[in-house]
Parts: sequence; C-alpha cells; structure tokens
Amino acid sequence: MAFDQNKGIETGRSFAVAPFRIDTLQSYLAGYWLIKRDIHQVGEGQKVTLNGSASFVVDEKSPADTLIYNEEGLLETPEGKFDATRSYIYKFIGSALAEVRFSDGEFFHVLDLSAGPLRVEHHCGDDFYQGLFRAVDTNTWLSVWRIEGPRKKQVISTHYMRVNN
Repeated sequence: MAFDQNKGIETGRSFAVAPFRIDTLQSYLAGYWLIKRDIHQVGEGQKVTLNGSASFVVDEKSPADTLIYNEEGLLETPEGKFDATRSYIYKFIGSALAEVRFSDGEFFHVLDLSAGPLRVEHHCGDDFYQGLFRAVDTNTWLSVWRIEGPRKKQVISTHYMRVNN
C-alpha cells in the first residue's frame, strides 16, 4: 500500500489539524471580539475569570498601519467582582506582522500568525512571560501566557470570538 508523502504518518501532517494561517493580520484582527479569560494561580489552585469584549479599531490620531486594542470586562475573583480594562497598540509591519506595544508605547512582543501558532517571550522585571498565540479559524483565536517569577506564577488563557456585525 502506497502512502501520500504530503500527509499521514510519514510526515506527521494531518489536514484535520493543519494550522490556520493568517496572512493579513490587520484585517483579521480588526473589529469586535467577545473574550473569555481564565487566570490560574499556579500552586494555589485559585481560578479567576474575566468575561468581556475587545476591539481592534483605527484611532484617528494614529497612523493607518496601527490598530488600538481596548478590552473591558468583568473580573470574577474569590474576593468579588470588578470591572477591568486593558489597552495595547498594534503597529503593523507588513501584512502578516505586528509589533504589540503597551498603551504607553513600550514594546511587548511581536505577533505573526502567517505560519500558524506563534510562541513569544517577554521579561517584566524578574517575571518571565511565555506566550502562545493561535488562530483557530476566521472567527476564533486563542492566547495562552505562562508567567513565572517572584511576583507571579500564573497561566492565563484567553479565547477570542468575533462579534459578527
């Protein structure tokens, strides 16, 4: 029996689990998303959740190659429920690559989903962040951050689902 050399056991490739690639990152991200975030405190067994929304929009004060990310939601902790917000700046360098910056302009990480899932790293003081980003399909993507250091030991998983207008 002959096997197709482009898929199957010989190459470890499967069309059912092939990575979803994003070649035009700015147009993929642009718009509105529902978010569900789970924050696990490693070693404590504590779980915090956030449910909310996020937007990637053009700001008239920013260049055309930039989207502003704004997020708001309800953070549910053992201590209570709190409103939460976060903002980032996405500056696009070509069609598939973005520099992600904090709202003050400080560099955070790059984002490039043109080859499928992406791993990134970031140091924040003595804490070390390892991120994984993966587009699931045209309307869903995920981010997972593992944070280790003297101040934090967390795994943060965020599920983004596009809001269809």
